[in-house]
Amino acid sequence: MPQRGNLCAAGWGYKCWVFEAGRWRGGMRWKKSVSFGGGGGKQQLLLLAGGREGKLRHLLRASSISLIAKSYEVQVLRAQLVTKRNLVDEYQRDIKKLKRDRTKMAKENRRHLQILQEENEKLSKIVYFYSEDMQKQLEALENLGKRKRDDERSSREKCVIVRGSSDEPQ
Repeated sequence: MPQRGNLCAAGWGYKCWVFEAGRWRGGMRWKKSVSFGGGGGKQQLLLLAGGREGKLRHLLRASSISLIAKSYEVQVLRAQLVTKRNLVDEYQRDIKKLKRDRTKMAKENRRHLQILQEENEKLSKIVYFYSEDMQKQLEALENLGKRKRDDERSSREKCVIVRGSSDEPQ
């Protein structure tokens, strides 16, 4: 049960009783409507008045100063929270962007690798066919060289035979 002269405000939790409009009925002698920011509607500031008006005014002033200070603290904390939320959101956006970029880069790298592998296969086939062709040409040249040497040797032999037979006396 609230004591005489206690200030009660909806939305503020410590060292006060929390009332919403019309929920608590007993012992209330005076009430003043006050709008609290961000709570969603008008709440009522309830004062149990049991003493003199001077005490009430002093208590009301002290309470309003306390509420203003608390309200300022809440605003500062909200501003800090908003700043931190913005940082977190920015970091999360950066992380998503990095993941997208990494995925995109991986796809490009896979595509380039596939293209390089296809080109490597084509070049390997070309080199294989050229090497076979070159081998055949080399063998043909070697055979041609052998034939030339054989032809030269046989023509020399023929010349020697022809000369030798002409050198003999008849």
